[in-house]
Amino acid sequence: MEDGKEAEIPLDILSFKAPKRLTKEEWKKLAEQYKGRPLPPEYYADFKPGRLAFIQWHIRGILPEDKEAYDKGKKSFSEIIVGHSLHQDFRMWFQGLSKPVEWVILDDSMEAYERYNLGKRDPRTGNVQKSLCVGGSTHLLTPNGFRKAAYIKVGDLVLAGDGRFHRVEAISKRKPNTGEEILKVKSPLGFSFIVTSDHPCLDSNLKWKPIGKVEYPYQLKRVILESTHHPRKLYTYNRHYCIDDSDAEVLHFDEEFFRWLGFWVAEGSVGDVYHRSYQITLVQKNKTILEKYNLLNRFRLRKKENSDSWVLSTSWKGLAEFLHDYFTINHPIPSESSCRYNKTVPLWLANLPQNLFDAFWAGLHEGDGKSTNSRMVFTSSPDLAGRLYLILMARGEKPAVSYTRTSHKDSFTIIRQTVHPSHNFLKKEKTTNYRGYLYDFQIKDEHSFFVPNIVLHNCVVKEAEALKEKATKKAQDKLLISEKDTKIIEKYALHEYDNWLPPGDVGATPYAWGALVTISIGVAQPGVQRQSLHEYFYYPSPDLPKRNQKLMNGRIIFRAFKKPRPLWWTWIAVKDPRPYNPYCGIDQGIYHLTPAEDLKYIDKEDYPEWRERREDCE
Repeated sequence: MEDGKEAEIPLDILSFKAPKRLTKEEWKKLAEQYKGRPLPPEYYADFKPGRLAFIQWHIRGILPEDKEAYDKGKKSFSEIIVGHSLHQDFRMWFQGLSKPVEWVILDDSMEAYERYNLGKRDPRTGNVQKSLCVGGSTHLLTPNGFRKAAYIKVGDLVLAGDGRFHRVEAISKRKPNTGEEILKVKSPLGFSFIVTSDHPCLDSNLKWKPIGKVEYPYQLKRVILESTHHPRKLYTYNRHYCIDDSDAEVLHFDEEFFRWLGFWVAEGSVGDVYHRSYQITLVQKNKTILEKYNLLNRFRLRKKENSDSWVLSTSWKGLAEFLHDYFTINHPIPSESSCRYNKTVPLWLANLPQNLFDAFWAGLHEGDGKSTNSRMVFTSSPDLAGRLYLILMARGEKPAVSYTRTSHKDSFTIIRQTVHPSHNFLKKEKTTNYRGYLYDFQIKDEHSFFVPNIVLHNCVVKEAEALKEKATKKAQDKLLISEKDTKIIEKYALHEYDNWLPPGDVGATPYAWGALVTISIGVAQPGVQRQSLHEYFYYPSPDLPKRNQKLMNGRIIFRAFKKPRPLWWTWIAVKDPRPYNPYCGIDQGIYHLTPAEDLKYIDKEDYPEWRERREDCE
C-alpha cells in the first residue's frame, strides 16, 4: 500500500475522543443486526458519513503516439496498454474532510486483482488474504527432528509434501482475527494441532481443500533422505573411524552392537568429549537385563547409590567420541531443552539392513521399558522422536506419532507399523479460547509443509511481502499488463468514466500518459478508524452493470501488521460481515492514513486505552 494523502483532521479528532462504551456481549447482539454496515453513528468516536467513492485501475506509461492512435480509432484500448504498469486506486470522500482518503492496492496479477475485488479465495493458499495459519505449538519436521512452529526460522529446512526437505523462505505471524474459526485437528497418525479452518490441506484425492472440509487427508508415502552409508566397524581409539587400524580394538557393527546402541539411546549417557570426558553409562533397574549389554566386557557393573537402579559404566575414548558425534545434538533452542546435548540418532540408520535395524529397535524398546508393545517407544526429546519418525518413513514404514505434555515435560510416542489404518479420518473440533499466535511459512519450490501426517499448503508470504515493500515506493508497480490481462480489464472497464492524465501530470510519467480506468462507483461508509486499522463498508451504485456491482461489495479491512516489519495489508471480510466493536477496537476517528513504519501502536493491545477497556472486551 502507498500511504494516501493526509486529510485535514479537526482538533477534536486529534484529541482521540472516545467512542461510546460497548461491552463484548452488547456488541454481539448489535453486530448481528448491523451485518454489512456500520453501527449507529453514536457508537463511534467521530462518524463522518461517506459521500462518494471510486475504484479505478491506474495505468501508466502509455506512449503519446499510442494515445493519439487510440483517439483516432486506429488502435483499441487493449492494444495501447499491453506492457504497461497497473495498480488499483480506492478513493473515498467523507463529509467534513476536504480531501479524499486514498489507498493504493498492489498485487501480482490481474487474476489476483479480480479475486480480491470479488472476495474470492486464492487457489494457491485457499485464503481470501494470504493468511497465517497454524498455532505456535504445531510440530514440523526438520532434519534434526521435530520443531515447534514458533521456533522455525527463515533458512531452516522443513519436510514438505514431496517427501523432501526444503528451505523456509519467509514466515508470517499474527493473532487470530475476531470471529475467525480456529480448529483443533487430530489425525490418528499424528499430533493434535491448532489451525485456521480455511487452511488448505491435501486430501486423499490429491486436491487442496480447506482443512475444515477434509475428512481423509493425503498420506505421505515416503521420505527421501540424502544417501548416507553407515559405518561397518569402529576402531575405538581413533576419532577418524576406519582410517587407521594400527593397535586399535575393533567393534564390528553387527546385530549385537546395534542392539547395544538402541539400549544406550534409551537408557545411556556419554560425557562431554570436548572436555575429555569419555565416560559411558547405562542405567537400568533390572540387573539381569543390564548384564546383557556389557559390550566386550568393558563395563563395570555397580549398584547406584541411594537408588534401586544398577549402573554399567566405563571410560572408552573411541566409543564415546562415536556416540557423541552421531547420537547427540547440541540443542539450538535452550527453551525446548534443559540439557546442552540431546539424544538423537543418525539418519544413516534408514539405510541399515533390516536385521540390523530390527536389532537396534529391539534394544531401544527394551531400554525404554515403558510398554509391552514391541512396536512402541517413548521419549521426551523432540530431536530423537523426529529423527526416529523420519528414519521409519524413509524405510517405507507408516509410523504413527503422538505428543502430550504433562508436569512441564514433553512426551512423544513413536509406533512402528507397515500399513496406514483404514480409519485415518481427521478429528476436528472448534476452539474458542485460543489466544496464541498463528504462523505460516513460505517453502521454497514446493509450497507445502508436513505436519504428521498431514500435508498443508503454505502461503506465498515472500511474494506478499514484496508487494507490500513495493507499496512504499510510489511510482513503482508490480504488474505489467499482458494480452491475457486486457480481457479482465475490458470485462470491468467503464470507459465512459475514463480519466486521462497527460505527460508530466500527477499520476502520469514525465513523457507518457496515464489513465484511470473506473471499474466501480459508489459510497463507502466508515467503521472503526484508528491509526493502524481502517474499516469501510462499500456500496456500489445500483446503476452499474451487475458484474461491476460485485466488486469490493461489502466490508473491507485495511490493517497494519507488525511482522516481519510494520506493513499494511487488506482483505474483504466475506466470512465476517459484522462491524468491528468501536469501543474494543480502539476507534479514534482518525481518517488520515499513516505509513506503517511510522505507526506508534499497531495491535489494539498496544494502545493505552486498551488497559481500561480490556475487562469489557475479553
